[in-house]
Amino acid sequence: MPTFRYTASDSAGKVCEGTVVANNRTDALHQIRELVLTPISLSHSLPKRGNYFNRVRHEELAACFSALADLLASGMPLLRALDLVAANHQRSRLGAALLDVKVRVSDGSALAEALRCHPGVFSQIATSIVEVGEESGCLEECFEQLGKICEQQSALKARVIGALTYPAFLLLMGVVVTLGMFLYFVPIFEPLFERLQLRGELPIITQVLLASSAAARAFWAPCLSAVLLASIVFVQYFRTDAGRLRVDRWKLNSKLVGPLAIDLALTRLAATLGTLTQAGVPLVRAIRLSQQSVGNRHLAALLAEAQEHVIDGRPLAIALRDCAAIPNEFTQKVAIAEQSNRLDAMLLNTAKKLEARTHKRLDSLTKLIEPTLMTVLAGAIGILIVALLMPIFNSAGGLQ
Repeated sequence: MPTFRYTASDSAGKVCEGTVVANNRTDALHQIRELVLTPISLSHSLPKRGNYFNRVRHEELAACFSALADLLASGMPLLRALDLVAANHQRSRLGAALLDVKVRVSDGSALAEALRCHPGVFSQIATSIVEVGEESGCLEECFEQLGKICEQQSALKARVIGALTYPAFLLLMGVVVTLGMFLYFVPIFEPLFERLQLRGELPIITQVLLASSAAARAFWAPCLSAVLLASIVFVQYFRTDAGRLRVDRWKLNSKLVGPLAIDLALTRLAATLGTLTQAGVPLVRAIRLSQQSVGNRHLAALLAEAQEHVIDGRPLAIALRDCAAIPNEFTQKVAIAEQSNRLDAMLLNTAKKLEARTHKRLDSLTKLIEPTLMTVLAGAIGILIVALLMPIFNSAGGLQ
């Protein structure tokens, strides 16, 4: 969903700035007013790039929220707890944000309001749960819930990256070895094959290999430029809203990665929506906030439509039935949970089961990809070796 940057004033007339993630300007203005702010200006904000190494990781946030929960549960005042946790993150963006939050809270701002001044560090999900905790007087429990959310997101992300790292390494090494043979190894044999080529005794597979190697050496610069240009064009396109939406739609509909992508998105949806409703966040607002956590723009757009149906008075299960990407099994569980008034418990329990199933799917996909890549790479290198050695063996046989 697009990000909007706003300038607004609070009830005391103090001007503040921030960002919200919304489907359109109307939704963005509605979110700003929900924060008890009066909008002054609103503009579309392009996502910032090039700040990758300064991002706040989920592990840092999990440690931060868990530490705050423990300190508050021990009876320590909020300002002192913020000071201690900030000291543990002195050299990070998170530490600087916590110090600023402490200053704002000491000046009389609510904790949730102070956290909203750092949208690049604390998500709207976090600030909403903290706001509920302040209103209910259960701030330490809310921080504990946030810590668990961040830990789950971090573990899931690490699992996905770990499962794809080795296949990516194999693919990269295969490309490097193949290019090395074409550009450096094959030319060594060319003088040996010239006489055989003049006699017409060179095997077809070797002729194709030599021609491909010569073409690669002659046109490597234009080919490399074309690949780089195409990569840049594709990357820039897929950074746009339309490009991301198309990729995310393909992920959900793909027969190969579709089941895994759906389970990943539903795991995040169930965990986030369950935590928000358990914390006391109203259902409509919880659905809107959960759209940011699913990690799939196509599914987020479907959830936005479901949110409108819930606003119109329809049950969540019926609203989710119109989302083609969400399995009937999930909507049936939601329907039963709504009838028994145990939606939050069901969602959190479902999130755990989906997470376990996601791990199994990742393992299965990894076990399928690794031998497939090894077979393809071994076959390609084997063909190259056969193409090089076949003329030599033929010549040796002719001499005998």
